[in-house]
Amino acid sequence: MEVTGNESCPEIGLRALTLYTVLVGLPTSVLYVFLAVVFVRHVNAFHPLFSVSFFLIITAYTICNVVMSCRNLIEFVMDRNIVYTVLEFIFTLANYYIQPIVVLSLLERLCATIWVQSYENSRPWVVYSLGQSACVAVVIFLYHLNQTQEKMTNNAQFILSIIISTCLVLLLVVNRRLTLASRARSTLTTRYQLAENVRALRIFVPFIVMDNSIWLMFVLTKYLFNVGRTFSLTSCNSYRYYFPLFTFFRTIAMILQILMPIAVIYQQGSVKAWRPECWRRSNKSQDSAQLKKKFKVRNVLGMDVAGHESPEDHFAQLRLQWYRKY
Repeated sequence: MEVTGNESCPEIGLRALTLYTVLVGLPTSVLYVFLAVVFVRHVNAFHPLFSVSFFLIITAYTICNVVMSCRNLIEFVMDRNIVYTVLEFIFTLANYYIQPIVVLSLLERLCATIWVQSYENSRPWVVYSLGQSACVAVVIFLYHLNQTQEKMTNNAQFILSIIISTCLVLLLVVNRRLTLASRARSTLTTRYQLAENVRALRIFVPFIVMDNSIWLMFVLTKYLFNVGRTFSLTSCNSYRYYFPLFTFFRTIAMILQILMPIAVIYQQGSVKAWRPECWRRSNKSQDSAQLKKKFKVRNVLGMDVAGHESPEDHFAQLRLQWYRKY
């Protein structure tokens, strides 16, 4: 391991930090791999474009965690070599891809919310492919910017974080208005499609909020304390406060990264539909009775999408047909 120890950046502290990130990163990687497997098994439960987008986000996070753990492990046991350099390159590309694909995913969900009546059966793959091309272009731009003007990379990531925050606010506002409007004037089919869209948002929005919080945190700490997402040995040797602050903020980021897959798998009520009993064969009366008892869709704001006057029997039947279809 190549280190330059001094009073503000002791060698034993650097080795402890590297080992710490490895020990936390390995189980975190397992969590994201498990989340990816679970999502793939139930990918047909959502709109194809949302499924692709969310899977790519999960994959990017999985790659980042796995590669970072392997990279730090190599750095801990030996000097940096060609394998370390390759892993660093892969990590950088995957890391830069997260924000653009999140923006694309939010725009896709915004379209699904606005055009709720027709979006369910639409498959605009051409438009989505153009969006993916834009994501790749942003990754190339960020990588080039980081090689030539590193400080400008922080500005670009800050702009992307603001765009993500704006899209989240718009998504919640539009969803709230459509939910209120659908109670009195919309058909049952439209209400059901809106409910399915909300079900996707319930597993998506918390994940993105925590992800964007990490980005905003490191963008602000870079401006305020010169502490970024990536450890800088030069800054550590120059500033006495760098090492404790980086360790503190890195710990916060790792906690949020652990909570993100847990929030999707365990904490969201919409994931109850993924449980094995929903795929188990049972007679119609039992399925209908269970669905009537369990089914009450609330949006990300905690509002009842169907409204107080919605016929539960009709929704239970639609729900039953949905599960049997997939």
